[in-house]
Amino acid sequence: MEASHSRAAAQIKPRTTSIRWSETDVAKLIELWSTDLSNAEIAKILKREESAVAVKASRINLPRRKQMKSANSKARVRPCLRCTTPFYSAGPGNRFCDPCKDSSDWKNGNDHFSTAGGY
Repeated sequence: MEASHSRAAAQIKPRTTSIRWSETDVAKLIELWSTDLSNAEIAKILKREESAVAVKASRINLPRRKQMKSANSKARVRPCLRCTTPFYSAGPGNRFCDPCKDSSDWKNGNDHFSTAGGY
């Protein structure tokens, strides 16, 4: 019994510590996302796990790479008008990031919602 327990323990990967994404890291990810580099190559440049790159790209709503390269697209990275975090915006009418849109202020239609950096 003890041998099978130690084999199972040996197969468990140690949990990696999460490294916070700085605004510079996010900007670099967005810049690299529009290139022909793979997630693995981007991860190597950013010194992160490939899965971390994929998750962050998803969380900041980066589109499929072909959409980012479209010459006539009005989509680009813009700062959120509330929290100033850079995010991928589909057009000039999209100025708030998804986390801010998930806030109770946004959902309740509070007038002071759009004030950057506070109320």
